[in-house]
Amino acid sequence: MWCCCGCKQVVTFDAGGVSGHGNHVAVYRGAVGLVVKQAAAPPVWVLETTGLLRKYLGAWDAAWSLLW
Repeated sequence: MWCCCGCKQVVTFDAGGVSGHGNHVAVYRGAVGLVVKQAAAPPVWVLETTGLLRKYLGAWDAAWSLLW
């Protein structure tokens, strides 16, 4: 599959799926399943689920994360 679409990397949600959203969890499971089955799969980057406070702080959280 990877050779057909020409993708170099995959970015997906983590197993928590951002607040447990069913579609997000399914995307993660699908990406992991393909990587496990194919030896020549591209690297998979996973977005980490954060708590609700960090989720809604936006730019403030980004600045805080850079400093600490």
